[in-house]
Amino acid sequence: MGGTVIVNGNVSSTGTGILILRNNDMINSGVVVKGDVRGSSGIVINDNSGVTVGGMVTATDGTGLTVLLEDGNGKGDVTLGSLNVEKEGQTGIILDVKNMKYLNSVDDIIKAMPKISVFEINVNQGAYLGIEDGAEGTTISQTDISKEEAINEILQQKINYMLRTENTSNATISLDQDRATENTRVTFYVKAADGYRVKGVSAGKATVTDNGDGSYTIIVPRGGGINISAIMEAVIREQQRIQDSRSNSGSSNATVIPEPAQQESAWQQVQQIQQQIRNTAQGGNCEIEADSLISFNRTAFEALMARPDVSLTIIYKWKGVKYKVVIPAGYPVLDLLNEDGYCGCLYLNAIFGSEVIG
Repeated sequence: MGGTVIVNGNVSSTGTGILILRNNDMINSGVVVKGDVRGSSGIVINDNSGVTVGGMVTATDGTGLTVLLEDGNGKGDVTLGSLNVEKEGQTGIILDVKNMKYLNSVDDIIKAMPKISVFEINVNQGAYLGIEDGAEGTTISQTDISKEEAINEILQQKINYMLRTENTSNATISLDQDRATENTRVTFYVKAADGYRVKGVSAGKATVTDNGDGSYTIIVPRGGGINISAIMEAVIREQQRIQDSRSNSGSSNATVIPEPAQQESAWQQVQQIQQQIRNTAQGGNCEIEADSLISFNRTAFEALMARPDVSLTIIYKWKGVKYKVVIPAGYPVLDLLNEDGYCGCLYLNAIFGSEVIG
């Protein structure tokens, strides 16, 4: 029985990043690397040993992971982050079957393999998985097993891709499972916090299907790379913002875009804010202040879109408290408009957050 070597940082080599070979004294050995592994080739391991890499494994000139198969029942365990093969035409994972004692079917290879779990396999014009038998034929040497069929079957049965979720503000993402093989249908759920709804969902390399009931479905692609995230938006009734704005009437001491038909001078005020944005210095901040709630229309936001170098600070009062909210430079503000073409400052607060300043 061998031991386990633990590396708290990164591993870098001009040759193979990690090499674990079978011998009489150390049949079951292990390596744990908490950082990244980088080498000409990534990892070479026998079928009864284990390796865990918390970060990325990068092969600069050769194969990402080579597994030397021999026993009929592999007991090893491989868990990796991203497996990156940089050189064009090189293979992500190679199963070396030259020393297998019994090889009559694909099932024999599958039984001999260690457990393999990886978040993602990235290759540059190369194959995700290959079989090395010491020959160049389309079938495995001394058998009638098709290499192509064996590779497809192994990928769909034995290579598990880890499924990740990103921390999402104002929502909880839950999965039915945390890893799956290629072509597996996976369902996950996005539960919005009170006052929020789902604006969009992505899953890395996989296409997301919205099931319409808070659940979503993906099909795990070859190579993995499933990283699920959700974009949330606040649900604030525009009519309520209008009522709040009108109930907090007061004299404005800055350029303000009023509710439609609220003042005859609306067009003049739109022109004022447009001019204020145009006159802002390159890379500067345009500040607008009012003694009540503010609602912006499309024309005002189009002026801001024309100056992607300018950020916009809005200072407003609501229920006697003064707030400051900042729209960062270059933000696609037209997406913030409601069906009527308006956006209130309470909605901006929900999207960007605000600071109490008085």
